[in-house]
Amino acid sequence: MTTSSIEPNAPRELYTELIIAHILSSWENDNKLVSRFYQNYSEPLIRQQIAIGRNSPYYLLGHLAATSDALMPVLRLGEKSYP
Repeated sequence: MTTSSIEPNAPRELYTELIIAHILSSWENDNKLVSRFYQNYSEPLIRQQIAIGRNSPYYLLGHLAATSDALMPVLRLGEKSYP
C-alpha cells in the first residue's frame, strides 16, 4: 500500500503504522547492506586501520552495532541485546 492510495480522511493511526513500517523496513534493509559490505572483505583486512592512528572498519562496525542495538528500546522493540 502506498500513501497515494490512502484516503485523505484516513485515520491518523493508519499513517502512523505506515510510517513505522517504513522506518523498520529501511532499518532492516540498511543492516542487510552493511552486513553484505563486510562479508566481502576478510577479517584481517577489516581489522586494519584506515589510516595510521585511525579507526578500523571493525571498530566502526562495533559503533554501528551499538547504535542499532540502542534503537531497540527507542522503537519499543524490546531491550538492548548487548547493554
